[in-house]
Amino acid sequence: MVCRQLFIVALCVSSICGLGCPPGAHRVDDLEYFDGDALPCMYAGTINAGDAHDHELFYWLFRQEKNDADDGPLVVWLNGGPGASSMLANFVFHGPLRISRGSQEDFRVHLSEEPSWSKYANMLYLDQPVGTGFSYGEPYLTTMEQLEEEFVTFMLRFLDTYPEFKGRDLLLTGESYGGKYLPAFTLALLKHNDKVGKEVFALKSTLIGDPYAAPLTQRTSMHALAFALNIIDASNMPQIAALERKCQESLWGNYSASEDLCGSIMDYIEAVTGRTMQYDARSFSIDWDPVEQPMIDYFTKSKRLDRILEQIHVSKTTKSPAFEASSSRVGEALKLDNLKDYSHMYRELIERRFHLLVYAGEFDMKDGPYSQEGWLRRLKFPGAENFWNQSRSIYWLKDGKTVGGYYRESEYFTYLTVPKAGHYVPANNGPAAISMLQDYIKDRKLRCHAQSCSVATQRCEAMDNCSGHGTCLGNGECHCNEGWKGADCALPTQVITGGYHKQHKSVGGKWFSFAVDCSNCVLTIDTQLAVDIYISRGVDSDPNEFVNDIHLKSQSTTLRLDHEHWGLERYSVSIYTVGGINEEENAYIPNILTVSSNEKLQSIA
Repeated sequence: MVCRQLFIVALCVSSICGLGCPPGAHRVDDLEYFDGDALPCMYAGTINAGDAHDHELFYWLFRQEKNDADDGPLVVWLNGGPGASSMLANFVFHGPLRISRGSQEDFRVHLSEEPSWSKYANMLYLDQPVGTGFSYGEPYLTTMEQLEEEFVTFMLRFLDTYPEFKGRDLLLTGESYGGKYLPAFTLALLKHNDKVGKEVFALKSTLIGDPYAAPLTQRTSMHALAFALNIIDASNMPQIAALERKCQESLWGNYSASEDLCGSIMDYIEAVTGRTMQYDARSFSIDWDPVEQPMIDYFTKSKRLDRILEQIHVSKTTKSPAFEASSSRVGEALKLDNLKDYSHMYRELIERRFHLLVYAGEFDMKDGPYSQEGWLRRLKFPGAENFWNQSRSIYWLKDGKTVGGYYRESEYFTYLTVPKAGHYVPANNGPAAISMLQDYIKDRKLRCHAQSCSVATQRCEAMDNCSGHGTCLGNGECHCNEGWKGADCALPTQVITGGYHKQHKSVGGKWFSFAVDCSNCVLTIDTQLAVDIYISRGVDSDPNEFVNDIHLKSQSTTLRLDHEHWGLERYSVSIYTVGGINEEENAYIPNILTVSSNEKLQSIA
């Protein structure tokens, strides 16, 4: 018996109980089924965050692993939902512990084989709002303003509980519905600093993964990746269009039902594809279930659950079950918030010169890059024009060989697309996630870890250095000389005014470009074979199959463009003879394209 006691003391001294892990009411000294030599230095429990209500928010804190980390930053992580527990990130994404099924015992808790974020920062995983994860209390909150108030209260009381973190650099991180939480909470902390006239919170930057921020844009673009990967095809698109129409109209006439109606789009895609995982188009839902289920079962079904709840200081919970990985009650309480747009908060943060990163995994069907770019491009923030005109850079990781993503940046805002990842970027591409975390801890922006991250030179070379008809700019794009268009300045352009008439002969596929510099003209296009026509406003514009205001596919009849009927006045037209190639017979077919323009006579009153 004496030997056993001595062994326990020795273990305690060699692990968390030493000088490197300060004592505290919420320190976790033991955890059921842990099979390692020493637990990380960690604390778990609840802090009351409601002055008006008895709301206990659960947190799990890991101190930074380095021995000399007395000044290490504090990083807060929030999962989304609403109602999704941050224990998913803790035990599946980037915490130092993992939970799996054991061979004899029903669970095994062990140290992660992958690098943990706690190696680089003090990590605080928070279950919020009340009702999420292990957090408990009544009533549940219904507005973001209420959530902001309780988050600020929690953070103030957390700093009182752990005063050593006062004045430390603070970073907010998270994903998904965190696209609403995080900008709102960031502004709330900054405004609290403004209100009291001092930096209570040393908030340095916010990193948001695959955010859900602009519901209408994002929920009506979920089909794009599935279609591009041929998970769905053209036969599905009329039905998706019908579901998107109901989603769009519900926002104005039936807001309470809009969440279900907009959610039905992804429900449809999952149903017709055998439950392709909406968060990662490379997988099926059945592939993800075994990844997160051990963690869920450990906190809900373990034979030693009562002891586990005592060890993490939530045995006095008033909620049953004590833990919910995803709370439907929280989601229902915030139902009216679900389809509110929060994009204006991103603009406000950039205007405040606050360092903000938005990143998205390329295989996320629901909130991936395609759904992000639509609302981001509409965001009118300082420097937005230069932001979108710049060439994207490659985010090389420290080895100089691994690509961590593709990004564009302004002084305070960065947008990163992450490869080999879906919705859960830290779980799918850990090296990229850790690299960007380290960069923001040190520099509050992404760092180029190679000699150069720019691809401007490669872009110029790919465009044959503007084909001798223009100048390649610093962003890798060509500025064409007068009379030439196309990204490579290789497409001669004819200026059309009144009285223009010309036949253009071609064999096979051929592109033609016209600038209609006439405000009162009728343009007539006549062709023997089918042509694709692309139109954009402005005589300097360069319409093509990707960028245009109007496109007309496979036109084989005479077309007249009247500025009064089409709303066009001085515009550009590109025409491609799509019917000039017979692919089955590998044959090229001749065509005559006739283009004419006549000024329209003004009526005399």
